[in-house]
Amino acid sequence: MKNQSLSNKSNSDRSPAGELSGRESQVALLAADGLTDKEIAKRLDLQLATIRTYWDRIREKLGTRNRIQSISKLLAQFYREKSRSEREYEHIMKLVVESVPDFAIFIMEPTGIIRTWNEGVKEVFGYDENEWIGRSAEIIFTEADRSAGALQQELSATMELGRANNQRWHQRKDGSKFWGSGFASTVLDEEGNLIGIVKICRDHTLLTGDRQTLPPEDIETDQPEQQPAV
Repeated sequence: MKNQSLSNKSNSDRSPAGELSGRESQVALLAADGLTDKEIAKRLDLQLATIRTYWDRIREKLGTRNRIQSISKLLAQFYREKSRSEREYEHIMKLVVESVPDFAIFIMEPTGIIRTWNEGVKEVFGYDENEWIGRSAEIIFTEADRSAGALQQELSATMELGRANNQRWHQRKDGSKFWGSGFASTVLDEEGNLIGIVKICRDHTLLTGDRQTLPPEDIETDQPEQQPAV
């Protein structure tokens, strides 16, 4: 049985993004609670096509392109809203990041120090929470990229553009390498000050079952977006 979550509250003032309607907020929060679109449709007694229409609206309002970007933006907003009670904040963060276990999703300080963890980090990089939080994000880069200052380059690009895509070889805890893709995006407070960077990464070798696969030629890429915030 799932833990009681904010998805039970449909009022618009409980929306992670204030511009979402009550129903859109409910759909987003149910998704953050780990439900698929089919499960959400059943829970709300709606047609699957209706849920997909809500997702279209959510993406339009949040300025995102897909479900995972929408979740990452909600995560960033939750992180920004630490004025909530600490218990509620931790609960929301847990629901959001654990709803996408195939993706490593975490927030770094602007210096690259890691501050959050999800199950995807274990799946993709092999680190448990106590081995992960508080360390430099350099640990996910290959030795050659560390020497070349890849982390600082990614942080600088993200802070300059608001978002930076990242496709490269990464390194797991056991030293093995994989071709991963994802992006990093800024987290700003209400005054527009930078307070963190949210990063999402997926192991494409997990999709093929070949841990030694070459970088795929047909990975869909987005160009960095000129935007001040996620």
